[in-house]
Amino acid sequence: MKLGLTTRRVFGMALGLSLLIVLACGSSDEPAAPAAPAAPTATPTAPAVFPTFTLPTATPVPVAPLPGVTAVAKPKPTSTPTPAPAPGEKPIYGGVTNLPMTGINRWDPLHGNQGFGWGSIANIGNLFGQYIRANLNDRLTLEGDIAESWEIKDAGKTWVLQIREGVIDHEGNPFTIEDAYYNAYRIIERPNGVRANRFGCFREFLNPITEGDNGAGAKVANPGAEITGPRELTLRLPVAKGAWINCFASGWNSVTPSKYAKQIDADTVTGYRDFEFDKGEVVGTGPFKIVEGEMSNYWKAEKHPQYFRDGLPYMDGFNLFTIPDATTRIANFRVGRIDAAEVFSTGFRLRPVLDLQKAIGEEAAFPLVAAPGFRGFELNVSKAPFGPLSDPTARKVRQAIQTRMDRGIMNTLCHDGIGFFSTPYFIGQAFVYTQEEWFDNMIGLDPDTAKKKADIVTAQKMMQDAGYGPNNRISTELLENESCRADVIVEQLSDIYIDVTKNTIASSSVLRETSKKLEFGLRMESKGASFVDPAAFYVSIHQTYQKGGFTFGGWDNPDWYALKEKELLLVDVKDRQPVLREMADILWNKDAAWIGMVRPGLLQGHRGTWRGWSPPLFHAANYSLENVWLAKEAKNPYPQLPQL
Repeated sequence: MKLGLTTRRVFGMALGLSLLIVLACGSSDEPAAPAAPAAPTATPTAPAVFPTFTLPTATPVPVAPLPGVTAVAKPKPTSTPTPAPAPGEKPIYGGVTNLPMTGINRWDPLHGNQGFGWGSIANIGNLFGQYIRANLNDRLTLEGDIAESWEIKDAGKTWVLQIREGVIDHEGNPFTIEDAYYNAYRIIERPNGVRANRFGCFREFLNPITEGDNGAGAKVANPGAEITGPRELTLRLPVAKGAWINCFASGWNSVTPSKYAKQIDADTVTGYRDFEFDKGEVVGTGPFKIVEGEMSNYWKAEKHPQYFRDGLPYMDGFNLFTIPDATTRIANFRVGRIDAAEVFSTGFRLRPVLDLQKAIGEEAAFPLVAAPGFRGFELNVSKAPFGPLSDPTARKVRQAIQTRMDRGIMNTLCHDGIGFFSTPYFIGQAFVYTQEEWFDNMIGLDPDTAKKKADIVTAQKMMQDAGYGPNNRISTELLENESCRADVIVEQLSDIYIDVTKNTIASSSVLRETSKKLEFGLRMESKGASFVDPAAFYVSIHQTYQKGGFTFGGWDNPDWYALKEKELLLVDVKDRQPVLREMADILWNKDAAWIGMVRPGLLQGHRGTWRGWSPPLFHAANYSLENVWLAKEAKNPYPQLPQL
């Protein structure tokens, strides 16, 4: 079944529960709150339309930009136009909004354990700036932020940024070209062990700056970042890359003043650490500044009076409260103590959100927001029964698991039918495969009921050929952090002679640290893509953790890595497609060490009194509240949600 989705708003329509919504999640994606399973229903799927940016810039443009990316005349440096209020409404200054924090929060955007939340990714845009960003109104047009304008040269290999004058940080200091340069240097060279893993594409796509690691060695010719004028920062790529546009515009594209970052990076005795509020180190250039900050309890932000965009922000500030429990967050939203769901909060599932809307009406405004990434489980291929990787018997077992798993059932039971299938890259990017082609080319992926019945028979036969059966079953352990998904995995694997014991580890970071010991059989993983392109998956997810990814089970295929290096140098999508398909075939069909399941659709709700807020197209976005103002009357501007 096909569903015609608009390129401008994935969430902008009523969607039936029977549809598998392909929307567009994070290092520490939050586990969903346990909920009573819904009754299984048929789960046909619907393809998504890949949202692409409009690139305002001078010609020439990159040799082959992403599909849908166009070039228009170079814009004049201006402030972002604020959203037009509804007829009869005028923006109101003042007031504060209250937001929840969950999971892992860090001050430094380049910290290795940053997640998707109001106290993590949303710091970028509210506390810190970006070089460029997606316009906060249409979420598609790229515009200058810390860089007021830019020019693309050398057929897309060189980006020359003009750093905006008059930007003042939260301490009253001018933001300088040296600040802009050091921010890029810090991401590319990672001095003193800075992880910057959320912005790995910046490193992958740009030239290095020095010959050695962590900023050591002499400066290279044509470095990836260089000051080339009084306010001019030049970025250089070895080859023009269409994916660079989406990487550079990602919500993780942060820019921080260098004063405290340099001090931390120079302290090699202590090693890398986060910014510390008590030491006055949480200083940005964004529309709000932190005035009270206790990391795991409460933050208070006030408007930055010297913000460079005239007349913004409208609100006096916002408060963040740590509320780890999903049920408590929902209850607090209902009675008005908080005014939004978390950025990545699968606790706000469809059923409780529908109950909220029945109880408080227009106060509960909930759009559907896309969240590309991986979610499923990984097999330990370092030893039997799932390894070694090249062992034909172990390979047959892994392929049997890939064939057996029923993503449609998991979507219905654990995601209220509004999830989407976790393929090697975002399933909505049709330039790799259309949805039907994914089904045809990836074993076990098609959710058709008849095909899944046949898949069970096929998987049982594969297991029997590998020497297993009803009287010779595999016993293994699953490291898990969410009961519904774990229960589905346990039940389905039981059908093919695999008995799984659950080992519950609530924290994603602890689960990953435990996985490094290679003492597991299976482990659940949920990792969001930092931007929407296949490169975000093979750079930041599929690689081993030692190489900057999230593979912990020993999978390390040299043929795949060779293809990855080849793909990094390709520009035209026609050239990229066969390489990406071959990489997907290795990952899913041949090696089957990653078992992709279902990503959740996010209900990123907020109080109906918010005005000036345009929800992001996908979750790796800028969550600046600078345009938001608080109206007296609540209105829900979004289409009706699927009904249960």
